[in-house]
Amino acid sequence: MQFLTSVRLPDFPQKISLQSHILTLGSCFSENIGAKLETYKFQVLANPFGIIFNPLSIFTVLEKTLNYTNFEGSKIIQNQEIWAHYDVHSRLSDLSQEKLLNNLQKAQQNTFDWFAKIDKNPSENFLILTFGTAYIHRLKSSGEVVANCHKMPAHLFEKKLLSVSEIIGSFEKIASLLFRKKLTIVLTVSPVRHIKEGLSENSISKSILRVACHELSEKFSNIYYFPSYELVLDELRDYRFYTADLIHPNEIAITYIFEKFSESFFAESAKNFVKKWQKIQRGLSHNPQFNYTKSHQNFLKKLLGKVQNIKEVDTLEECRFLEKQLELLKLEG
Repeated sequence: MQFLTSVRLPDFPQKISLQSHILTLGSCFSENIGAKLETYKFQVLANPFGIIFNPLSIFTVLEKTLNYTNFEGSKIIQNQEIWAHYDVHSRLSDLSQEKLLNNLQKAQQNTFDWFAKIDKNPSENFLILTFGTAYIHRLKSSGEVVANCHKMPAHLFEKKLLSVSEIIGSFEKIASLLFRKKLTIVLTVSPVRHIKEGLSENSISKSILRVACHELSEKFSNIYYFPSYELVLDELRDYRFYTADLIHPNEIAITYIFEKFSESFFAESAKNFVKKWQKIQRGLSHNPQFNYTKSHQNFLKKLLGKVQNIKEVDTLEECRFLEKQLELLKLEG
């Protein structure tokens, strides 16, 4: 009898280095992987428009950014004193319409600047897109797809399940814009279940997303699939890898998926740096029982020396933090 042992990780020809520029967009995996990449000092712009669940809305923000067209004013709404836009997450919402528009413009400008940089970067550049659900909501008044309903009344929207061909067709509309860039695209399906849709409906939704990812990676030579969905469902098949809501992967699971991601995508130099930086991070987060001992001061001095010797990335922030700690100890002493 043959038993499942592990999810097979593809051997990706393109590798992420510390010089790579990375943009993440989409559902929770893009948020989590972006945060991990930031932690390890990679050059990443993580989910600038906030969490976006469906593929069509992800493609919409990409299209608007690459063409540098404004977000439609018709999609700006106010609900319970909060101003929001239907194309983005509530993270960009604000108490005034002016601040909302500023947040939208900043997110779009940051993303536009990222695309402008990658043409000049000799290293590989990566766009990581995570699809969360194949269900979309359209405004009944206009037929436009929304990324987020922002708690507006349900009667304003029509819910629909996308087909694989609709997802692929929507991507093809922006493909020429993306492929002008020196870019590797990584697709993944979020392992987070959308239980509000129902468990059976969630299974259908995820299967559509998975097939769409497969067909896109087969059709385009610079698109690859990373199996975060399969890693959680088939390797981490236990609720101890979930948060209290039993829906979202916990920090252990996120770290495990990141390790698998780095195993597949990172250049050897990047892998070596991550190991080195992990030791630095443990030192930076060290919380001694007694701060004002000579041994702790020596520990901080030694750690500062290690940080100063790192040449691969900018460590000015960490150096200033350690220097400030040493100065405070000297004053208190």
